[in-house]
Amino acid sequence: MKNPINKRVKRDIRASFGKYFALFLLISASTALFSAYFLSQSSIENTYYNSHQVGNVEDGNFVLYNKLSEADVKQIEEVDVKLAEGFFKEIELGSSTLRVYQNNRTSINKPILWQGRLVDNTRDNEIVINKIYAKSNNIKLNDEIKIGDDNYQVVGIVSYPDYSTMVKKRNDLLMNNDKFAVVLVSPISFDKLNSSINYCYFYKNLSELTDKEQMDKIKTIISKVYFAGYGVHDAVIKPLNSNITYMMNDMEADIPKMIEIFVLIMVILALMFTVLAKSTIEHEAGIIGTLIALGYKKNELVRHYMRTPIIVTFVASIAGNIFAYFVLTDIYFDVYYTSYSLPPVIIKVNWIAFIGTTLFPIILVLIINYFSLRRKLKLAPTKFLRRDFKKKNRKPIKLPNFKFIIRFRIRVLVKNRGSYLVMFLGILLANILLLFGLSINPLFTKHSEAMTKAMEYEYKYLLNEPMAKFSDDDKRFSFKSLETASPYDDSDYTIEVYGVETNNVKFQKYAGDTADGVVTSEGLLKKINKKVGDTITLTDRYFGKEYEVKVVAIDENIKSLAMYIERVKLNKLLGLDKDYFNGVYANQRIDISEEKIMTIISRADMKNITEQMLEISSKITFILILISVLIYVVVIYILTKNIIEKAEKSISYLKVFGYTKTEVSKVYLRLSFMAIILFSVICLPIETYAFDKLLFYSLVKYDSYMSPFIPFNAYLATFLLGLGTYLVVRFSQLKMVAKINPVATLKDFIG
Repeated sequence: MKNPINKRVKRDIRASFGKYFALFLLISASTALFSAYFLSQSSIENTYYNSHQVGNVEDGNFVLYNKLSEADVKQIEEVDVKLAEGFFKEIELGSSTLRVYQNNRTSINKPILWQGRLVDNTRDNEIVINKIYAKSNNIKLNDEIKIGDDNYQVVGIVSYPDYSTMVKKRNDLLMNNDKFAVVLVSPISFDKLNSSINYCYFYKNLSELTDKEQMDKIKTIISKVYFAGYGVHDAVIKPLNSNITYMMNDMEADIPKMIEIFVLIMVILALMFTVLAKSTIEHEAGIIGTLIALGYKKNELVRHYMRTPIIVTFVASIAGNIFAYFVLTDIYFDVYYTSYSLPPVIIKVNWIAFIGTTLFPIILVLIINYFSLRRKLKLAPTKFLRRDFKKKNRKPIKLPNFKFIIRFRIRVLVKNRGSYLVMFLGILLANILLLFGLSINPLFTKHSEAMTKAMEYEYKYLLNEPMAKFSDDDKRFSFKSLETASPYDDSDYTIEVYGVETNNVKFQKYAGDTADGVVTSEGLLKKINKKVGDTITLTDRYFGKEYEVKVVAIDENIKSLAMYIERVKLNKLLGLDKDYFNGVYANQRIDISEEKIMTIISRADMKNITEQMLEISSKITFILILISVLIYVVVIYILTKNIIEKAEKSISYLKVFGYTKTEVSKVYLRLSFMAIILFSVICLPIETYAFDKLLFYSLVKYDSYMSPFIPFNAYLATFLLGLGTYLVVRFSQLKMVAKINPVATLKDFIG
């Protein structure tokens, strides 16, 4: 025979539908947002790695000034690699650059179709274009593109496994999604294009190699090429090719902070369920006392009162996952496909995320509710029947001789301290998420302005090879990218080490300090837990070398993870000639051969990077703001409603004594209003500290540092959101106070 008290579950949900629906809404929304993120992340990751298999992505490539002979190809392949031609030309199309390959990518770096077909190698004037460029420039299948004097019909839209990130030069800071395209044409069309050929060769290793072994392999290949008499323009292994690897490095760093936010939200929700369950026990104390007296065990009652929270949480989690899988994932996919050039997504159900977002909330609610209910149900049956929940030996709180209304409010606050504590935690979490959502855009903008200001020159040229001389010696510098270990995990940070002239404006005030070490940024020292006077170990993992440098000063104008030292001293440290330099500063464009330039960094790039980051972050910002607003509304609505329900007896007495609805609301609703204002003020330093830490750890896997910045309007928004939410909720609570019938309520309590 079924336990008859289980029939009360439906009645309980109907009686408190508003509270449980609000919790259902928040749980399902939170589950949907985070489940959609984890699903999209796993699907994008699966799509990315699948494209490497289907497209047989390269292990490295090198670019020569002349074509290899068949004999030289065979000689290179003797070092356990397989070569494939990837010759290309670069054509200017308005403000865009087209990197034009022959349609012969049949063995390595094979294109993956989105629409249409590949070009017919027997035809002229057909072109295949990459997806993200086509989308950015509104180019569709069968459109025509004019290159020189010829029109080319777009017969296919594709992605490439070796171009998931569209940067023209691997070291460029800015993705060129709308200004840089990788296209395919037939050999006939390729020969017609009026541009020099870049003799690029892709290669695949025939065995698995470590990063250092891969670097040794390409050094061997390049040495063979040199000895055969060929000039080398460029060479790179896959781990160093940002066109291939940047996307996954960027995506993997986001996962931990999303998990942390989800766990925090679920903890707040579990605590709210606990408050509601304990309130229900107090409200139904007479029934519980009777049931215990009739022989029901306390474990049976614990299971009964846990049933409703678990049912609501389970249904909400399932509903959230369904909504995530069929609706919300497109938002996250759009974030990735707006930034990266990927093949059509392959949906991969993330069972770990599905189970986690479904079972974790249930387990959390179960554990927290179980222990709190067990503690609450320890009382004897007579205590429940008398509604006596006072603890033994608890001394009454002696209040000063305040006005009656003030003393009454204080007692209401003390009696509902659990509810107000959960309210405080909910407001704190909502404020942190809201601050983060509202501060992302101003933070990027401010960081970009600081980076721009830190550039003493309009342009910074990084070169592929050293220059023999430069007209202005003070603007020369040596440059080397090295790595240092992260103190937080087994990853490494990439550090830019610059050797500049002592007369350079970037370095003049520190010239005397660098006799024994380097000048660096405060951000770098914070990232690696170092201070001035410490020694930092720098590693060149591809050549197996280590260097130790001592930090002698901090330059607050350095905003990147960079170090500065005298050029001659850096050259000596690296074992280079004292006159060596591979970079120059300039205030105007200078005439340097394009093939000698690794990348150009300009002040204008800083602004473009900011616009790009703002576009990427806009959807994430909206999600953070939405979830924080939901937390605010649900927490304030449920807990203020719960406080009034618990106080039905006291409110009834006040009404009997002649207090009006307005006067009663001053005791309860105004107390909640004052609590919200007080909590908002108390939260300010806590949420600022939490924001700083959240920002720091959200960037812990990135080779960057941003100084925390929260605009005043973000603080104001948190305050106004709490105030606005209370004012909206207040109307429903006023109606609730008005509906309390003193006669019926006191009759129920007194019997």
